[in-house]
Order: sequence, then C-alpha cells, then structure tokens
Amino acid sequence: MICALLLTMAAAPADIELTIDPNTSRIDVELCVQDECDSDQSSISGFLTVELDCPLDPAAVALEDFDVVADQPLEFHLDYGFFGDIFADARDLRLFHAQPGDQPFNPIIDGSFTANNVPFLKDGVVAYLAEGLICGILRNLGVPCEDEVDLGDDPPGILDEVSADIAIEEGVLRISGRLDFDEPLDPENPELGRITGFAIMNASAPLPSGPDLDGDKDADLADMRAFQLCFGGSGNPPGEACPQGVNADLDNDDDVDLDDYRIFFRCFAK
Repeated sequence: MICALLLTMAAAPADIELTIDPNTSRIDVELCVQDECDSDQSSISGFLTVELDCPLDPAAVALEDFDVVADQPLEFHLDYGFFGDIFADARDLRLFHAQPGDQPFNPIIDGSFTANNVPFLKDGVVAYLAEGLICGILRNLGVPCEDEVDLGDDPPGILDEVSADIAIEEGVLRISGRLDFDEPLDPENPELGRITGFAIMNASAPLPSGPDLDGDKDADLADMRAFQLCFGGSGNPPGEACPQGVNADLDNDDDVDLDDYRIFFRCFAK
C-alpha cells in the first residue's frame, strides 16, 4: 500500500538531456509555390530532453522537451521561365517544444517509441522576392511580391507523431528520430503553395547510473540498503550514514527524498 502511494505521488523528473549530433542530423525542406518547387538542406543542432521510467532497463520514455536549430540558411530559387522567378531564403530556423516539462510516458516496443500530439513552436525569418509575371499572379492572390515573414508570429502547431529509435550502448543513451512536416504557406490561401520536408535527428547523452548505487548494473536489496542510509528527506542533505561516493539524489534536486524513492522503486520493482 505504501509503495503504491509513493508511485502515484508527483515527483520531479529525472530528465536526461541529449545533444543532437550536427554531423549526422539534418533538415530537408521543399518549397512549392504555384506548382514550381525547389529544395535545400542544412545540418541541425540542439537537444532533446527525455525521462526514462527506469534508466537501468527502460520500458517507457517521455519526451519532455526539444529544441532543434538549422545550422545554415536555406535558399530557394523557383524558376517559372517566361513567367519569372521567386527567390527565397530562410534564416535562423528553429523548432521547439511549446509546452516543455512533464509529459506522458510512451511504451518502448522493439527499441522504438512514439509520442503523439506534440505541441511545437517555430522561429526564424523567411524573406522572398518575386520577379516577372509571377509577381502579378501573387498579387491576385493577395500576396505581396516582396516580403519578410517572422515565423515566431505563427501560433503553436501539433506534430501528430514523433517516432524514434532508442538504445543504450556502453553507458550511452542514443535516440534517433525523424520529424515530418507538411504545411500550407498560407492557411487562408491554400492554393498558393506548401512547405514540406523532414528532420533527421541523432542525439546522445551519458546514461546516469540512477538506482544502481553499487555499480553492479541492477537495483537490488544492496542498493535499497544504500538508499535507506542516504535518505535525508526533502530539503535536507543526505543522511549522515550515506556511504562515501554513493549518489542517491536521483532527480538532481540536492536532496534524497520520496521523489528519489519513486524513481528508485521503478527499477527495484522490475
């Protein structure tokens, strides 16, 4: 009964921040206006933040936060031949979580997980210039021939699915995922065109030892005894009898309390 109560209590998450590797991560974007398209790509950097139900042997993961940045500007040239050209560039592109923090756990099945209905925000500036007859076509659609659009003014969007592979290799947590997007350039003028593409992200971080307090790759009675010796309560230093070198502060909030016990028990109960 006590254990069940502890598991339902709110606890500060033991978040793990993974760094996106720009050498193996990229964004590909295709811009289409009036049936003419061009594409460009850039490496991406940033981070993902996740929480594992048990760092030793995770069965579920929560996507707590993400912040993805395009490292280079994207440039587009739409060539309409006799009808003219559109030149566009996108600078400082950024995609980030609209509501970072505690999120629901998603089961890990065959080394993969899917987070649904993830809210996001965009940032960056898109500038364009239309020359020739295509300029008149845009004007007829109520679109100026030259403009600069601040993506930060857009309302939050929803990623229907964020799917990723997850693995632990030699003490390193690795997540590899793909984000797909397909949006109209102007929701009020859907016939104007669309922006589509995808982002491939490969991120990693050292895996915290978590409840394995004695370093033998499990959470057993020996770890429980060490945890009990370190337990000091919320806002207090670890217990005076806490063995030297043992870190039972599993949520990194400078104490060893019931929140840490909740995290410990997730692994101990496996």
